[in-house]
Amino acid sequence: MNHDPFMPLETCGTYSYGDGVSPWIDTAPSSMTTLLQGPDAPAFRTALARVADDTYAGPLYIDIDSDDIPEAIDALQQLLQKLEALGLNLESIRLHATGGKGFHLEIPQACFMPEPGPVEALPRIYRSMALAVYVDCIDLRVYSSGRGRLWRVPSLQRSNGAYKVPLSLAEARALNEPAYKELCSAPRDFPALAEPVLCPNLAVLFNTARSEVNAKGTRPKAWTKAEGELQRRFDGAAPPSLRALLAGAVQSAVGFNELALQLGLTAHALGWSEDRLTTESVGLVANHQGDGSRYNTPRRREAELRRMYHYLEGRNDFKFSVAGLRSILPPGTPAPDLAGLEADSDGHDYAMCIDEAEGPGAVVEIARQIAADPSLSKTEAENLIKRAAKSAGVAAKVLRSDLYTPSVGTPIIDVRRANFAASVDSALAVLPSIPSLRVRSGQLVEVAPTGKISSVPVPRLAYLLSSVAQWRYAEGIGAPDAAILQAVLAAGLWPGVPDLLGIATAPSALPDGTIGLAPGFQQNYAAEDFPPYAGSGAEALADLRALIGEFPFATAIDEASALAAILTAVARPTLRTAPAFLISAHTYGSGKTYLAELIALFAAPDVEMIRWAHRSEEQDKMLLSLLREARAACVFDNLARDWHSPTLAAILTSPTYSDRLLGSSETLSVSTQTLFIATGNNVKATSDLTRRTIHIHLDPKCESPITRIFRHSPVAEVRRDRGRWIMRALHVLQHFLSSAEAPALTPMASFPEWSALVRGALVRHGLPDSLAGVLQATVEDDEQDTLRFILETWQEAFGDEMLTLREALQACSTQKDLAALFDEIAGERGEVNARKLGAWFKHNAGRIAAGRRLVAGPKTRQGVAWRVLDI
Repeated sequence: MNHDPFMPLETCGTYSYGDGVSPWIDTAPSSMTTLLQGPDAPAFRTALARVADDTYAGPLYIDIDSDDIPEAIDALQQLLQKLEALGLNLESIRLHATGGKGFHLEIPQACFMPEPGPVEALPRIYRSMALAVYVDCIDLRVYSSGRGRLWRVPSLQRSNGAYKVPLSLAEARALNEPAYKELCSAPRDFPALAEPVLCPNLAVLFNTARSEVNAKGTRPKAWTKAEGELQRRFDGAAPPSLRALLAGAVQSAVGFNELALQLGLTAHALGWSEDRLTTESVGLVANHQGDGSRYNTPRRREAELRRMYHYLEGRNDFKFSVAGLRSILPPGTPAPDLAGLEADSDGHDYAMCIDEAEGPGAVVEIARQIAADPSLSKTEAENLIKRAAKSAGVAAKVLRSDLYTPSVGTPIIDVRRANFAASVDSALAVLPSIPSLRVRSGQLVEVAPTGKISSVPVPRLAYLLSSVAQWRYAEGIGAPDAAILQAVLAAGLWPGVPDLLGIATAPSALPDGTIGLAPGFQQNYAAEDFPPYAGSGAEALADLRALIGEFPFATAIDEASALAAILTAVARPTLRTAPAFLISAHTYGSGKTYLAELIALFAAPDVEMIRWAHRSEEQDKMLLSLLREARAACVFDNLARDWHSPTLAAILTSPTYSDRLLGSSETLSVSTQTLFIATGNNVKATSDLTRRTIHIHLDPKCESPITRIFRHSPVAEVRRDRGRWIMRALHVLQHFLSSAEAPALTPMASFPEWSALVRGALVRHGLPDSLAGVLQATVEDDEQDTLRFILETWQEAFGDEMLTLREALQACSTQKDLAALFDEIAGERGEVNARKLGAWFKHNAGRIAAGRRLVAGPKTRQGVAWRVLDI
């Protein structure tokens, strides 16, 4: 019998299968399909295909499990209603009755992904999606990583004599307990399924879940002092005052939802796993009373504990507090073990003050203090308000409405028609709860899971705020208010939303000698892809030299400069300023672009070659646009002429750059922490770029270098194992930072941090100093040469006499050399443009060349007088 005709035929990865007892066996998708179509099908196979360590492919799978068949049927039908409300075509999903007391659902990736395929952290994303459509009886334990989750194969008899069988949508909707048992009594053929089509709402749910999972993986928990003290004091064990409640020996006065919230926060603070939390809470789960029908069974209470644990995972907007923990303990419970663990901002414990307050008036006054205390999280404040309401003998709803305090779990945006400023402030307070939001260049932006930075228009802000909060009006919950959204975007300051300098695709060398995430950068890499380098700094540098060993560097300084570029690429996020790099050669095919691509790979996994614009206006617009995108590296390939740009010169020597947006009066300020590389034949950096650029010259010394072949393909090698190569480069810098000796170097203006770190690390290992190439380029600069010739010729003709340019031009009839130089500077149609010549003199006033400088005298009717003096 064909046990699974709709088995997804993944093109890569592996499945695992087994009998549920013996060790699992891995197999390719094609082999798995063959097994499922044959007579010896395994009892279980994994729900997803595993493509890499944490990358999977396959349908969204949901397991509904209950000890009571009618309850499981009710949960299935509720879930189908939720999915249908999202716009999903239910005829395209696979439904199974498991033959135990539950159901399996499988929703094809094509229903929520335009291009189905492998996705990193897919089980955790699916768990987040399951939480978004959660109904009672959904088992959240099935979303395990590693080799995956075993999934029962249909049409094979279970130990109870029943079968897991497919269901049609009509059967699922009309199901009852007798029909369930009848359907599972024998194998069944699979019903025909509709072709899966993209469901936009489910796609939004998937993208939101992926963003949440990525945010949890990239934004480490910010531990409070109370959480740190809790870990230190109890070393992972439950506080004694909490043990009776966990054991079910006493009853809490609060509902189970609040219990689960506070226990989840405490579990995360203690470092407990999900299973540890449920194990510690066995007595509570078994014996808790109250809460009507929502949490009236141990299974439902355990499911709520697990759901809340996952909901709180990696969230910085919910924090453990002693006040919150006290709020779930029965009133009057002694808690000496919590004394001194955390005090409120005014030095007292609100929960204790509520318990000891005399009379309702005193309790209400304490409640007002709680509502006005900015040090309390929304969760802490809500729990304390409920405690205060119970103590004062008033309804919590009445007290809460007076104090404008939001409800537990979901933040509230209070829209007050008579107080627009307060309404905007209420929306601003919710922004830090949106994990993808950042502030960059004075604007509110969103960071996608791919690392792309985009502005946040009003419709997108409406969606983001509504995904984490409810909009509360006097008449009830409503839709987002457009005027408030516009005011939030125009605020200019968004407290609590992190600033963003750039996107980090790799760790960086920090000033203290450690390797980690640079401050202000959004992590967009998996730490496990960057294993520590085990060798010495010298060995790491030797590996890098071998990597670039086949490039035809003209001199040893050029090789050192290429290594400096690689080290700059990995250190750029922590350097305020850094020079640019220009790779040149005499002919095509010398390897310039190839070397530029190799260097840029150390800064970013994706390298795009960019054309350098000819006109300065286009260059300025392009540079601002590239910086606005927070690119880690910019490679300008095949310059047609010498590299000159006052704007780029300014960018290289400042940590920020400001310019006016095209077609707008708005000025934008952006971070300049980008690696700039250019390539070209017989080109050089000129003017102010000369001293800001490290020149790398390639000289193949052959007539046709285009036919030359690299034996080791260094670019492919770095692409294949980028993390390990970056860690080699970082280890060179880390080893240098931890060494006691630093070489004495000539300072390099504008780049002090780069000079001390990158130049220092290379010179420390005996390589030539890259600054020597900069100094040589400065000496050979055409503008400097022209200035030197002018000063020498002027002094030979006039000594230290002061002359106006008009007088100097009149003398050119006898001073032929000076006349030729003036013509080179300002000649137009056979004559010297006096205005242009004057501008050149003003631009070069005071500059030194060959031990001389141009000095301007006082301005007279005849003009400014000039002379040349020795220094």
